[in-house]
Amino acid sequence: EAFDEMVAASGEEGPGAVESRISRESHALLEEYLERAIEVRATNLPANPTEVLAAQLAGQGPKATGEEFTAPDTAWVDLVYASGVPARVRYVREGGGWRFDLAREMEAVVEQLREAEEVLEVYGAARREGRAVERMWGDDDD
Repeated sequence: EAFDEMVAASGEEGPGAVESRISRESHALLEEYLERAIEVRATNLPANPTEVLAAQLAGQGPKATGEEFTAPDTAWVDLVYASGVPARVRYVREGGGWRFDLAREMEAVVEQLREAEEVLEVYGAARREGRAVERMWGDDDD
């Protein structure tokens, strides 16, 4: 029901339909995503992932086809888009209701933004000090 409500609201409310229905952890990661994307000037990422998701939900009309409760406060919702493509999304119970767990989808992107920000800081410091930077990516020797 929570998923179907979010899909139905996406056409009218846009990103607000998603943002009002995501978990606390998702809100925190969304805020970090937005801040870090600005810091690293990531022009290849959506300005706000909830806008993309709301448009996808409104435009592609996914329908919930089943659910699996893996813990008292965790459920996986199986869905299928109008095109026939299946997907699975996670919901967590918070504050007496079910919240979409966008955090699972955002964790990897936020981690990449963290790493990119670190690289830019190292590179910027080296340039300011007149030092060359030989290795920037994959330097896990420390």
